[in-house]
Amino acid sequence: MGGIDHYEKLAAERAATLYNFLDKAAPAFVNNVDPKLRSTMNIPFTVKDPTITDGLLNDLKRAGFSGLKGHRSLGGLRASCYNS
Repeated sequence: MGGIDHYEKLAAERAATLYNFLDKAAPAFVNNVDPKLRSTMNIPFTVKDPTITDGLLNDLKRAGFSGLKGHRSLGGLRASCYNS
C-alpha cells in the first residue's frame, strides 16, 4: 500500500487536519505545543472552559470517538492518530 512513506504521509495529513482545526476553526480548544515540536501521533489539547470537558468527552463517545481523555496528571484531551 505504499510502505512506510505512504503511512508517514497519511499520519502527517491526519495530524495537519486536526492541528488546523484546533488552531483556526475551533476557538473553544487550545493547543499550546510549539508547532516545531508537535507530534503527528499524539495531539494534546484543552478546552478553554474546563468545566465542560467531561460533558464533551461523553458527547464525543456517543459520536463514536474513544480514548480522548488526556493524561491522568495533565488533564485535557489527547487524540492518538496511529496508523492501524
